[in-house]
Amino acid sequence: MLYRYNYIKKHPLHRLHKHLLFFFRRIRTISSNASFKINGDYFHSDFSDILRISPNLKEKFKTFFNSYKQLTDIQKNEFYNLVVKCQSVKYFFGNKSINCLDIKKDSIQQLMGNNSLYELMKYLYETTIKADRWEMKDHYQKMYNGMPQNKVCPFCGVESMHQTFKEDYDHLLTKSIYPLLAINLQNLVPMCSVCNEKAKKEIDILYKNNGERRSFAYPYATEITISLDFTGSIIPQTDMNNEKGIWKLTINPQNENNMTWFEVFNIEERYTKDYLLFDLWTDIFIDDLINSNKNPINENSLKTELLKVAQSYERRKFNNRNIIKAPLFSFLANCNNKIFYKGLIRAYNKRINT
Repeated sequence: MLYRYNYIKKHPLHRLHKHLLFFFRRIRTISSNASFKINGDYFHSDFSDILRISPNLKEKFKTFFNSYKQLTDIQKNEFYNLVVKCQSVKYFFGNKSINCLDIKKDSIQQLMGNNSLYELMKYLYETTIKADRWEMKDHYQKMYNGMPQNKVCPFCGVESMHQTFKEDYDHLLTKSIYPLLAINLQNLVPMCSVCNEKAKKEIDILYKNNGERRSFAYPYATEITISLDFTGSIIPQTDMNNEKGIWKLTINPQNENNMTWFEVFNIEERYTKDYLLFDLWTDIFIDDLINSNKNPINENSLKTELLKVAQSYERRKFNNRNIIKAPLFSFLANCNNKIFYKGLIRAYNKRINT
């Protein structure tokens, strides 16, 4: 992503997923007349203790167990192979040759004959994992401590990540589509609420709407290198037909990882409509010119100052929306829009005179 997360290999939060894998291994070859029980064969003793005080969770496991035992040996082996496959989730994002259709909810539901697996996994994430024993808040705190100093969301580069409360953990491969990955920490990442709830939502990042497979930068292993460009934009108050201006944003290089990020997180619309504050930023620019005693100002010196500001923002691109400011001011410095330059000089001179 915009920066790489540190994956925490050892933490109590991993234990829930390990208990689930223990269960799947133990029931792999059960017979159709097997009886569900929480003691002995199917669960680790530590997890058996949890099931004794969690009747709803116990019932979810039992329902799945009773469905699973009716499968043929071939079907049981097929299901277990899917479980094993999902332990390599980190490779799904960069390797498009890996077919992930078989681990989707609909495929598993067809194999099982019902949605018992989905209901179990949903309950494990929405209820069970939140218990204090798994120390999810501590896990988030460790993730937070490992973030860069600016503590900004790596999926947008704008929104702050909070320490006083835990940000939501996003399922990179959403649990509603890929239920087997619901509590696999390789598939869970802290994400700001805007990216999680308003942008990405339930989007399948491995497959486009037309079914085409695509790649994505895995945030525990890869950070993308991007440059943003406002070339082709119409600056506000410089075009009689578009007084409010039109912002156009392109991303380079336009490789698949970058374009998946750009599309999934709705970057162009969010950057240009929600985060870009043109009037405020140009006002601050003028104030800074005045405070630095840049006088007099002409078109050439104005371009120079705009470019200096762009370069300054680029050096601290994750601070205060600089990821947008840097390419914006670079564009303004090089746009050769004389109407814009004259307007900025006029505003500068007006403030100097007052």
